[in-house]
Amino acid sequence: TDGALLAGHLGHVVQKSGQQTLVLDLGLPRGDSLALLGLESSFHFGDALRHLRRLDPTLINSAFTQTDAGLRILAYTDGDEPLEQTSAAELYMLLSALRQHFQHIVVNLTGQADSEALRTFVSHCDKLLWYTDQNVLNCRRNLAILNLWREKGMKLDHGRLLVDRYLSAVAPN
Repeated sequence: TDGALLAGHLGHVVQKSGQQTLVLDLGLPRGDSLALLGLESSFHFGDALRHLRRLDPTLINSAFTQTDAGLRILAYTDGDEPLEQTSAAELYMLLSALRQHFQHIVVNLTGQADSEALRTFVSHCDKLLWYTDQNVLNCRRNLAILNLWREKGMKLDHGRLLVDRYLSAVAPN
């Protein structure tokens, strides 16, 4: 929920600056961005993958959920395949197609397990905000993923750490 909230706010700020923005909510639990904004959608992430070759302005304007401010949202729902079962090629083609229609795409991947699909998003984004809190279990999990990605040779120079409810006097063990 926190990741969806952050992605939604970030998307709204960018959209209000006059730049066409899409929030691609692939975080867990699924569909939180829609719920937080009180929106419903009949077109989801899995539909976009299935209709990849048809992603044009007409489909986007008619099928993608939109807020009053013009922010578009494409969410991951319970009916969609798990992200780790989506091929890197499909994701790359989807991102390429979406980039033709949006100046910015804010992707929420909160809660997703490490997979080729997750690494595809991380490798092909312009900026990465790694969102966490100081919970010891989250810190250990994030460190394990970070070390795994470094072993695989992933470049993370475009990444920044965003710590929720940061307490300078508290350090994880």
